[in-house]
Amino acid sequence: MRKAQSSLEYATVIFCVVLALLAMRVYVTRGLQGRLRQVADDLGQQYDPRHTNSDITTMQGGHTIVQTNTIRNATTNKEETITTTNIHWESEWRYGNETVQDLP
Repeated sequence: MRKAQSSLEYATVIFCVVLALLAMRVYVTRGLQGRLRQVADDLGQQYDPRHTNSDITTMQGGHTIVQTNTIRNATTNKEETITTTNIHWESEWRYGNETVQDLP
């Protein structure tokens, strides 16, 4: 009799814990969603064209060689053009600063 009563007590405690966790799930979910919304709103306010001063310079460079050869096909007696493009390097540089003014 004592063993059955002990098992029933354990089952009741586990049931109460599971029920409490299920009840708290709604509040935890809402809290996480609210925090996510707050973070998204904070990120959205970082760039506002009315409150942002930017001075950024972009430079692009590269070295490309384009060769065009025209040959006459001896069989068909037609001219064929072959174009070869070799890109040795390309790069882009960005430098400057950007400041965001505090919103009133």
